[in-house]
Amino acid sequence: MATMTISPRVAGAQRQRQCHVVSTPSSSQRRNDVAVSSSIRLTTRGRRLLRTLLFVLALAIAASTAVFGHISASQASSVRSAAATSIVIVQPGQTMWGLAAQVAPNDDPRDTIERIAQLNSLTGAQASTVHPGQRLVVPAAG
Repeated sequence: MATMTISPRVAGAQRQRQCHVVSTPSSSQRRNDVAVSSSIRLTTRGRRLLRTLLFVLALAIAASTAVFGHISASQASSVRSAAATSIVIVQPGQTMWGLAAQVAPNDDPRDTIERIAQLNSLTGAQASTVHPGQRLVVPAAG
C-alpha cells in the first residue's frame, strides 16, 4: 500500500510542489516486524535494575521465611513447654539437684536442671541456687 503526500517547497520566489511517495508496510509485514522486534534488549542500567529487584525479592522472601518460621517454632515450643510443665514451690532444705531428681527420676539430673533453668530464665549462679518459697516451673513428671 502506498501513500502520496504533497508538500510545498520554496525555491527562490516560486513555489514548487513535489510529490513524495511513501510506502507503508502491509499488515502481514507489520506482524513479521513485531515478531522479530519482540526480543528484549536491556541496557546496562536495566540489567542493574533487574538484578537489584531480584536481590530485593530474594531478601524479602528470606526475611519473611526467617520471621514466620521463627514464630511458628516459638509457638510450637511454647505450647509444648506449657503442656509439659508444672509449678513447684521450693521447700526449706531442697536443692536444684534434689528437685531435678524428684521431677525426672529416670533422666540425668544435669539435663533436668538445665531445662528448669531455661523454663525459669535463670542464668549463672541463679541456675544452681534455689530459695525456700521460690516458685519454679519444672518439666512435668512423666
